Amino acid sequence: MKNLLELVQEYQTGGYVNPFDASGQPTIGGVLSDSDIELTDDKYQAFLPTYDQTGEQFTVDNYMLGREGMYSGAQDALSAAGEQQRQFEATSGFAGSGTNLLDSTRSDIVSQFGREGQRMRLGLEQDIYSQRRGFEDQLLSAIGELDNDAYTIGETDDVRDSFEELPYQGDTITYEGNNAFWNPTLNKYEYGTLTTDSDGNTVENIYPDASDPQTPDGDDINPVFTETNTGDFNAFTNIGEYVLLNNGMRFVWDSSQNRYVEYTGG
Repeated sequence: MKNLLELVQEYQTGGYVNPFDASGQPTIGGVLSDSDIELTDDKYQAFLPTYDQTGEQFTVDNYMLGREGMYSGAQDALSAAGEQQRQFEATSGFAGSGTNLLDSTRSDIVSQFGREGQRMRLGLEQDIYSQRRGFEDQLLSAIGELDNDAYTIGETDDVRDSFEELPYQGDTITYEGNNAFWNPTLNKYEYGTLTTDSDGNTVENIYPDASDPQTPDGDDINPVFTETNTGDFNAFTNIGEYVLLNNGMRFVWDSSQNRYVEYTGG
């Protein structure tokens, strides 16, 4: 799984962009998708920067003005060369004299115009590339300033259609902004956290409502047990998410098996 630093380090210097294609301008959604980042809530978009399209347009406008000025200068240079040719012919008395020299001058002017045009176009591409890459770096930096539960990078949310179908990805994961841990007895994830008690034992803190999981700092993260007599307990009849028998045994309802299984959490 990548982190933000690794994503930034992957960027290479240089690269080709089409400065006149606005569809290539970066967006928050596009950068997040390319980096395999997903916000856990749309409210976090308010804390992220947006791309300055006007800055890019100013760069393109300045390029066009510079190219027009260069073209005008080339035209003036060609006109001046032609005037010099006419003056030379008038003083020498021979029409057509110096034609080879004029052709050579014209070729030099056109070649210089072409080289300068290529240099300006390359500079424009580099400027636009830098602006777009700079925004991506700025966006990733802004994401890094958010709380850790505000986003995921390459998490397992899209691997399966629902939380209940997630395969094992580690003892603890974050799914859609909520903490969960792997229950090997049930062979599935449950919303909650794993903590360690004073004796060094792992304690499972299960959130009471799987349809509305709470954050780790939320209230009532420990389950509320429905108490019943041992003789009245039917493992296949749901009387509550968690059941405590009068003999001290605890059970949790397993919807995948449609029955109660022994609860081993804290």
